[in-house]
Amino acid sequence: MVYDADTGKFNRMWGAYGNKPLDKDQRPAVEPSKPTELCPLVCGIWSTYQQFALPHDIKLSNDGLAYVADRGNKRVQVFTPEGKFVAEQFVGADSKFPLQARSVAFSPDPEQRLLYVSGSPDVYVLNRRTLEVLGSFNIGSPQGDPPGHLINVDHEGNVYAVQAELSGADGHSGGAGAYKFTFKGYKPKVSCPPCASTKREQ
Repeated sequence: MVYDADTGKFNRMWGAYGNKPLDKDQRPAVEPSKPTELCPLVCGIWSTYQQFALPHDIKLSNDGLAYVADRGNKRVQVFTPEGKFVAEQFVGADSKFPLQARSVAFSPDPEQRLLYVSGSPDVYVLNRRTLEVLGSFNIGSPQGDPPGHLINVDHEGNVYAVQAELSGADGHSGGAGAYKFTFKGYKPKVSCPPCASTKREQ
């Protein structure tokens, strides 16, 4: 949804691929693959790739694109401010953990060359322009809780991940906290000069 920053007036809204968003009762039912998993249980029963399934975060890049973390569908979708669909990338689709694409953040350079997408238990590092997945790093906490609920990046490129409190039936399981990860850069698998042309494009 887009609102006027001065008046708060509603301007427009859109869903996945720029489609009209449908309410839960208007969507075709989709059987969850594993009802015991949190995301299929919460959002899988009305998930369809043509609609968002629990969009969990949105950030605007310096060049004016909107990056939406669509957690229920394990993907990021990119839009213009007017709602025109630009691109998408799935992350963690083959992971045994259902909670992927929970948050997005950009590298601190002016071009914001890297896009970070949090999941459980990894943060995926993407080329922001092409959405190519360059790699990932594990963010599991010492207690074993994956803290990738929300992430952000500071001006030095450090990644901060936050774990939400998740209380179980016993009232004690889960955990809350913030974790800092120092990301020192991406090392290409192929040494230069073969990657020189790719580096120029970035």
